[in-house]
Amino acid sequence: MSEVKPVEIKSTAPDGLARKMGRMCCGGRCMTIKQDGEVKDAMFIEQSNFEGYNCMVNWFFLHIEQDRDAVYHHQTCMGKLKGSPEPNIDPAKFGDIIHKFTPEKGPITTISDGDKYLEWLEEQFKAGRTPTMVCPNTHCGCGICIAKAKDDDVFKDIASKYIEVGEIG
Repeated sequence: MSEVKPVEIKSTAPDGLARKMGRMCCGGRCMTIKQDGEVKDAMFIEQSNFEGYNCMVNWFFLHIEQDRDAVYHHQTCMGKLKGSPEPNIDPAKFGDIIHKFTPEKGPITTISDGDKYLEWLEEQFKAGRTPTMVCPNTHCGCGICIAKAKDDDVFKDIASKYIEVGEIG
């Protein structure tokens, strides 16, 4: 897949045309991209399929569903970090969405077992690893404003704008 490229936003575009061309951040924030070797911000991108891309959603969002005792990185994305501990969820609390949960998608932990997840994260950092989401979705729902990259080295360049990046994974 080619590099993500910013698109000029024209205020004279007919209704609906912008959605056909790509997507912008729902909060009006910029997405950090790398274009022509330069890390910079873009307000709009041409596409929203980031399946298999490294993504920083786990660094920017946290969604808590107290009634289900569930914590997600993001409620729409539902992505999980590879190798993270499996949460001890009560399937009866999830009804008809339980079928969406896979090793790559679903709650990251429960509120009541959150300490175990945080301990796992701390172990990753101590080992020099930077826990990185790999997008499990064909359509990005977590936020176009979140830094993403298919290539590990490009991801490290972009992510280093926000955090100190160790071994990603």
